[in-house]
Amino acid sequence: MKKRYLFFFLINLAIAIFVGILMVIIGISHNMQGEFYITNDLGKISSIDFGYIFLIFLSWFLSILVPIQLVGGVVVFIKNLASRNSSHDKPD
Repeated sequence: MKKRYLFFFLINLAIAIFVGILMVIIGISHNMQGEFYITNDLGKISSIDFGYIFLIFLSWFLSILVPIQLVGGVVVFIKNLASRNSSHDKPD
């Protein structure tokens, strides 16, 4: 039973990491206002804002991971509550 929960957590973690990385890649490729990096006159990157890149990744990562984990926790709680109540209803 515990292995199944760990498996679902790892899948959720992988999805959250994938979405976070994808949003950073999309943001860097559409760097219209120079939020992620600044280029010099020759078109070469002169400075990279790693803090902003990490902030974008973290915000998407947490916005995917936390809600899915909360919903999963509520589902497991209701499932355990229902199975406990059904075991009390059985006659001896």
